[in-house]
Formats: sequence, structure tokens, C-alpha cells
Amino acid sequence: LTVPDKKTTKILGTTDEVWYIERVISVDGEPAVYLRDWCLQTVAGKSVDLTSLADIEVDLVGLVRAQTGRQLKRVEGRILATMSSVDLTIGRSKIPTVSLMELCFTSEEEAIVYSVIEYNTSIIDLTIRQNFVM
Repeated sequence: LTVPDKKTTKILGTTDEVWYIERVISVDGEPAVYLRDWCLQTVAGKSVDLTSLADIEVDLVGLVRAQTGRQLKRVEGRILATMSSVDLTIGRSKIPTVSLMELCFTSEEEAIVYSVIEYNTSIIDLTIRQNFVM
């Protein structure tokens, strides 16, 4: 649990306390994805407990919905080509990554989760698929 820094306060639009969660997903012992999430501690007057995120099968969006009844309806974000953070490379030289910075909103347009996700492009292949309506 942490008090938001100035950047997070500006992004989430609140000075309320937030959870800060860091997770690394590895593939064959190599860090492949580095996730950082900031989530409001209280949503719709209900406390959010993120301790079960230690289980890789638990997703943040589903957990927030189950605990608060608020459905995350919209995500806005940026995709950037970046160099890895030290956390992803575990002390080795930096490598090219794809970073996704996203803000999740409820149907009431309340921003409740801010995420920064770094993908190690030497391990993870990202694909974009778009369907066109005829």
C-alpha cells in the first residue's frame, strides 16, 4: 500500500491511497514481462485486497470486479518502443522492449487502475489483430 506520487496522482486524478503491485513473469527462467500496477485502495466505497495477485492465474481486472462490483469498461494507453528497465534485465545490459502504459476506467468513467507493462521482445512476440465490420 502506498500514497500515490505526483505522477500517479495526476494520472488517476486522486490523492487517495493506492496499491502498488510489481510482478515479473518469466519464461524458462528468463524475465519476459514486467508489470507495475497502481490501483485505488477503495473503489465504490469498498476495500480492494490485491494479495491474491501473487497467483499468476488471478487477473487484476477480474479481482477488482469481484471485490467491488465495478466492471472495467475502457482502457486508454500508449505503446512505446523502449529500452528495458534494470528490473527486467536483472543487472544485465538493457534490451529493446515494448512498453504499454494504460489507464483503466469503469463504466462510470472513474479511473481506478494505471499499469505499465514491459515486454521483453527477445522472448515475447506481440501481435495485433483487427477485425473489420462489413
